[in-house]
Amino acid sequence: GYRVLLPPSDLGERTLVALAEQAGCGHLVRIRPGHRPEVTALGGGAPGGPIGPAAGPALMLTTSGSTGLPKIVPLSRAGVDRFTDWAASSFDIGPGATVLNYAPLNFDLCLLDVWTSLARGACVALVGEDVATAGEKLLELAARCTVVQSVPMLFRLVTDAAGPDGVLAKVRHVITTGDVLPGDVFRAVRRVFAAASVYNLYGCTETNDSMLHRVEDSTTELDGPLPIGVPIEGVDVAVLVPDGSLLDGPGSGELIVRTPFQADGYLDPTLDAGRFVPAPDGLPPGRWYRTGDLVR
Repeated sequence: GYRVLLPPSDLGERTLVALAEQAGCGHLVRIRPGHRPEVTALGGGAPGGPIGPAAGPALMLTTSGSTGLPKIVPLSRAGVDRFTDWAASSFDIGPGATVLNYAPLNFDLCLLDVWTSLARGACVALVGEDVATAGEKLLELAARCTVVQSVPMLFRLVTDAAGPDGVLAKVRHVITTGDVLPGDVFRAVRRVFAAASVYNLYGCTETNDSMLHRVEDSTTELDGPLPIGVPIEGVDVAVLVPDGSLLDGPGSGELIVRTPFQADGYLDPTLDAGRFVPAPDGLPPGRWYRTGDLVR
């Protein structure tokens, strides 16, 4: 196995190299459409030389870096395998399926649309940066897919392009994630993807997907935001109130989760404090992740 870091594509050169060296990567590979991959050695290796296996995580995702150098989130091979098993069985991802990929490859969304597809013999319809906001092109791509997972912006672009009479009959699963889905977009999704099951999926980069809500087949209106749902198989969740105790009964507080797919911590363990925490009293033992998200 190899150690693979998936960094944001818009990082500056110095930041990119610093991140790759922090991850222990021996080579930096750049791929541009229509060009051969460019391989640069790090740490004194020979450019284009053999890339040897490394112990440790299978994939290293990164956070957005909006508050500084992106955090590296290492995912174990066993965790990735457990996730792809869950995603493939939940959304019929296998031979004959085509899954739309709209998110950058360093985002955790790609574990479902890219890595699960590759692991199970499905096809991936990649959305290039040049068509990321082109509704007609996105509509053409989505029409070829059986699974479409994305943020609400993609669904607004596709449904606007489809117009009042457009229906994408091939799509069997629609998964909205990453943000609140506006009511008008929800209604358009139910119309344009009339043959599809519709889901709202919640998770963090550090834990991968945690909660899933399936929209009832008869639901065509949206009264408030879609729920983030219930824990998926193997996931534990709890809610902390401000004093750090567990919420017991109705109320609101910070969501904390433990998933079979999560990282054990950041690659830099000094960043774990306050995020990856021991189980609070009354919860199953192990490392839990404090999402920082308030839930009701």
